[in-house]
Amino acid sequence: MTDDQIFSFACNTIRSVWALELLLLLHRHPTRSWSSDELVRELRSSQAVILPSLETLKTAGLVAEREKGRVGYAAATPDLHAMTDELAKVYATSPIALAKAIMRAPNEKLAIFSDAFKFRDDK
Repeated sequence: MTDDQIFSFACNTIRSVWALELLLLLHRHPTRSWSSDELVRELRSSQAVILPSLETLKTAGLVAEREKGRVGYAAATPDLHAMTDELAKVYATSPIALAKAIMRAPNEKLAIFSDAFKFRDDK
């Protein structure tokens, strides 16, 4: 896999640096199940950040609920697992470049919000 493929995967799958940190934490502990409270403490974050990030990662097929109220790393395919392995390696060597790429990636909700303020000519 090339760095371009990894960056593309990150930008298309991970919506924030918080989500990246969350994914990599879960990836480092693949057999552990976490409650959202444990993830908040571990990442020194908040429920408002963790819960949407978990939903995004679940939708992407990278995280799954293992038991009621507990989640863990669960790549849905070998390709997703390999991509996550490579993502962890790239982040270990180029964290700032990867974080900048994720922050620059288009955000669907932000685009919808900003579109609401565009003037339209409804002729």
